[in-house]
Amino acid sequence: MATTHPHAWYDLTRHRRWEDITSLAIGVLVIISPLFIGEAHEAAVYVSAGLAGCMIAALALLEMVSLRRWEEVLEIGFGAWLVIAPFTLGYGGMTAAFHMVAGVLVIVLALLELWQDRRLED
Repeated sequence: MATTHPHAWYDLTRHRRWEDITSLAIGVLVIISPLFIGEAHEAAVYVSAGLAGCMIAALALLEMVSLRRWEEVLEIGFGAWLVIAPFTLGYGGMTAAFHMVAGVLVIVLALLELWQDRRLED
């Protein structure tokens, strides 16, 4: 009978590097999404995606170097911005759908990490 290794990648009780790498990848995809989805947008969409994506990616990199709970809290905020940005800035289509899905993924990952890091002291 196979036993589960306590430090396996799918052990969701501890903060894992793949979570930070996934957040970093989502941030980069958000940055480039308005350019590659192929829809025309106002400059505000590019600025919003660029800033939110850069911040999500930067926070993910920070988590790889020095794990702090405030990083996840900020990621939740930027994920929430991605979810509401299409409504606030008035854009739709595939870019809006991608931003909302990416925002939800960032929020879910950040909540998971926050739960995993609940014993950490800032």
